Amino acid sequence: MGDGKDVVVVGAGQAGLAASYHLSNRAIDHVVLERGRVGETWRSQRWDSFYLNTTNALSAPPGMPYEGDEPEGFIHRDEFAAYLSEYTTQFDLPVRTGVDVTKLSRDNSGFLLHTSDGAMRARALVVASGNQNSPRVQRWLRNSRRVLLNCTRLTTAALTTCPEEV
Repeated sequence: MGDGKDVVVVGAGQAGLAASYHLSNRAIDHVVLERGRVGETWRSQRWDSFYLNTTNALSAPPGMPYEGDEPEGFIHRDEFAAYLSEYTTQFDLPVRTGVDVTKLSRDNSGFLLHTSDGAMRARALVVASGNQNSPRVQRWLRNSRRVLLNCTRLTTAALTTCPEEV
């Protein structure tokens, strides 16, 4: 990668793409790095019958209001992921998919990002990778006799078997 940007956005979900939309509108040099596909969390880290719990009208990203027949309805995760992909294309957002950010460090000139595609510098950083990517279990609960379920990989089929313990 080796290049520098004014801003690097980590994560091409709803928040990262909204940040990119606003940066683009202000002509700020930036890139969005996504380890998977656009909307990957919605595609692969939600159970297959998942629907958003905010209405369609409230789930629309900036610049692309919901125009369907059900503004008070709830969109399925697959449709929402497709909507985010369409959003990326419609606004020509600078997204690089398949790039994993493995390490961040900061110095006087900004940030150094180590990625699966090489190192790059940024003056500013937006971390929009979501809050459910790495399950964290409190220390006091790790030794508990209770079974803790990791729902990031839960599918309808998995409900018939015991999901992975954390």
